[in-house]
Amino acid sequence: MNFSTNSTDNSLSSIQSNINSGGVNVQNKQYRPGGPLTITELSTADEIAFPVIMVRNNISLQNTLNQAINNGKRVYLFGDGLTLVEYKNLLHLDSLDVYTNNGMVDLAKDPTPEKGTIKENPERETITGEDYYSVIGYTKNTGVPLQLITNTMTNGYEDEYFGTVPSNLQMNQYYQEILDNVTQNKILSDQFGPYGIVNSSKVKYQLTAYLGVQVGKVVSQWILNKNTSETDKNFDFFYVTDLTQLLTYNSGRATYLKTDHDIPYSTDYIQTWGPHDDSDGHYTVQLTVPWSASFSFDMVSKPSIDDISNSDLDYARWVVRDTDMSDDTFEPKTQWKSAGTYASMDIRHWATFSGILDGRTVTTQVSHKLDVDYDY
Repeated sequence: MNFSTNSTDNSLSSIQSNINSGGVNVQNKQYRPGGPLTITELSTADEIAFPVIMVRNNISLQNTLNQAINNGKRVYLFGDGLTLVEYKNLLHLDSLDVYTNNGMVDLAKDPTPEKGTIKENPERETITGEDYYSVIGYTKNTGVPLQLITNTMTNGYEDEYFGTVPSNLQMNQYYQEILDNVTQNKILSDQFGPYGIVNSSKVKYQLTAYLGVQVGKVVSQWILNKNTSETDKNFDFFYVTDLTQLLTYNSGRATYLKTDHDIPYSTDYIQTWGPHDDSDGHYTVQLTVPWSASFSFDMVSKPSIDDISNSDLDYARWVVRDTDMSDDTFEPKTQWKSAGTYASMDIRHWATFSGILDGRTVTTQVSHKLDVDYDY
């Protein structure tokens, strides 16, 4: 696919305009699997992408990509069955450190050795393959707006006539995700400068739904806040803000979002969350001691928000519905108390988009899991 050519696919507009204006320069280099690749050949690139299948079992390529990432470049790996831990290991990294408002956080670290057992929760909703991503891009450079970017993609759909219709992802769809990441990185750097959004998260998680062309995207970031004034000897107090925006393209509609904040470890306990049931477009969140703070946000589509949380099982959960929530952002918060010196929460999102295929309306679902971890 030639991404510089004008197209009626409006999910490509930003990519096309930046390539055509010279803001983003794309080079597609031929590389023979198993052949040598030196760091000099990558010297002019700021961001580099390789299929993970080419990197697995290729020590020479792994070493070159390790040099690139240590030189401050961003390296994307893409393909099936890719986890943050595998990405770290393939690039010979000790950790996947990301700068946050709480300092450096290793997003590939397993909290279980420090946190202990996961509590029994008969209502826990997990996602098949929830630790796998389609694309992972990372840089050690803390002077960029985003250090870690993940993409989870789907190309299948539900049809009232044919039921579930699976479809494999195509190479041009992987390319589109990576080029969109590169383009958005350029836009963020131009607008805000290197440290312009330091109070937000330097991690962006994305879900993308394709019906041949892209019809929907979920863009998520989390911000973790730790209270520094409390004097409790047994617990530290945290709340997370979960920013989840729904974007649509090519006549797609965002009709459904389910968000889950799970406090998984047996030593930790949920305290409060919000918003609660509401549908007027203006939503409020009340936090208790030690913050005793009130927050609010608006959603133009005025969706119905159904709060189905359970304090006994330590999870907050919401179902958000409307005929079209395109461009709206859902901003729930959850407060909990955490034992020890490791805070951990699991965030899961499920979203449904509808689109037109061969004159029929079909739906497609996307989902992912985000690990909110802080070792201090």
